Amino acid sequence: YDGTSVFDTKFVTNWAGAKQAGIARGAYQFFRPAESAIDQADVMIRVLRTHGVGELPPVLDVEVTSGLAPDVVAQRAKV
Repeated sequence: YDGTSVFDTKFVTNWAGAKQAGIARGAYQFFRPAESAIDQADVMIRVLRTHGVGELPPVLDVEVTSGLAPDVVAQRAKV
């Protein structure tokens, strides 16, 4: 997912295909600091509960600030 609303349309196919091919899988959430951290975590949890947790730990991908100060982005990511 990218934030709470953009789903990778190939995720389900790639997730199942990687498992079938014996490739270790791990999911990531592209973090949007201006969106609710709780809602973003809920999206990731729901997807992994539905499709399995994979073999690698989930990752939070923090690349943008949405115009917020770095300390604010860091605090929201910690949530």
